[in-house]
Amino acid sequence: MARTILEPRADREVFTVPLDVRPEHIDANGHVNNVVYVGWLQDAGTAHWNARFDEETRARWSWVALRHEIDYLRA
Repeated sequence: MARTILEPRADREVFTVPLDVRPEHIDANGHVNNVVYVGWLQDAGTAHWNARFDEETRARWSWVALRHEIDYLRA
């Protein structure tokens, strides 16, 4: 399967978090389990929050995910 590399838009700041895909993340279909993806989103959100805002701001405010959407594609 060919992989497409998506380039970030020039007008957007990019924040990246390296992922460690481990054998226990893989489901019976040989794909990363959907729950693992949501956990990665949580981890990335927390890492971005901690990197972007100072301690005082983080003490006064909080963030929440309002919505998650996963589109299931046929393999």
